[in-house]
Amino acid sequence: MNRIVRVCDLLQKYFPADSILNKIPNPKYQNHYIFNDQFIGVISSINHDNFKHNYIHIDELTKEDILAMNVHNTFYVHHNEQEIAKYFNGLLNNLVEYTYNY
Repeated sequence: MNRIVRVCDLLQKYFPADSILNKIPNPKYQNHYIFNDQFIGVISSINHDNFKHNYIHIDELTKEDILAMNVHNTFYVHHNEQEIAKYFNGLLNNLVEYTYNY
């Protein structure tokens, strides 16, 4: 089954009043996918099929980046859409963002 859903669309469907939706998704990451790999963890890659060679861990990204990304089919193996939305809602609300002062 090929389901391509953006994170912000999932959150808007299941958590329409959440304050995280006030953030604007970063268009630079609209072609990226978020994978749930059993060994590596939750990662992001622009490669839909060969993602293990070029990826970024999800905690290295900003909330705006994650909102623009697509959820890969690997999430649907063990979870339904509502559980996935709940996961991303918790992730984005608890994601620590660092600011650098140079």
